[in-house]
Amino acid sequence: MDDLAELALASAEGEAVAIHLCKVLTHRERGQHWPLSYAADRLLRRVFGAHGAVALEAFYQAYMGRRLDALSQLSVDAEHPVRLVPVDTLLDWVRVEPLGRGPWVAGMIDAFDGIGLSETALALLQMAPDRAAVLEGFERAVHSTYICGSFQEASALRLLALESLTTDAAADVAEWARKHVECIQEFVACWQRQARDRDQSFE
Repeated sequence: MDDLAELALASAEGEAVAIHLCKVLTHRERGQHWPLSYAADRLLRRVFGAHGAVALEAFYQAYMGRRLDALSQLSVDAEHPVRLVPVDTLLDWVRVEPLGRGPWVAGMIDAFDGIGLSETALALLQMAPDRAAVLEGFERAVHSTYICGSFQEASALRLLALESLTTDAAADVAEWARKHVECIQEFVACWQRQARDRDQSFE
């Protein structure tokens, strides 16, 4: 299936194939077939990697029609298919309608790079008519969905990145970062209290 999909998407009719596959996948989102099979999820990723603008448009229209993030439901792991779209393609697509598209993709990109915002995140902010809405979208990247070990360990790198942003030249970014630094610190303190309570219950 993978080889056939790759050949079809790379052919002269590749864009038409991508449009058809996106229609199938977004229509499937309306039904009860959850979760997607491993093969269908791989197909979704191939479409986004080969024809990013087509896939973005199809799923954005599905989102606008039903006011939910179909991509989050279609994806079976933490690595979002949107991240397979070349950055230039993604930004060109957002630039057509930054007010709506910017905040939508903000929750799906990798908003952080090392100890700061990624170049993609900064570009989204730069073109955003409503920076607050884009920052709100980044919040999905702040809090880990999958935690291995303690919450403190899982959030350490993200906390460092946010702390570095509290001195960012852009006041709105700094304020946003401070809010989430406080939130993570509160979660860490709560996690530690729960761990102590569990330890004491076994004594």
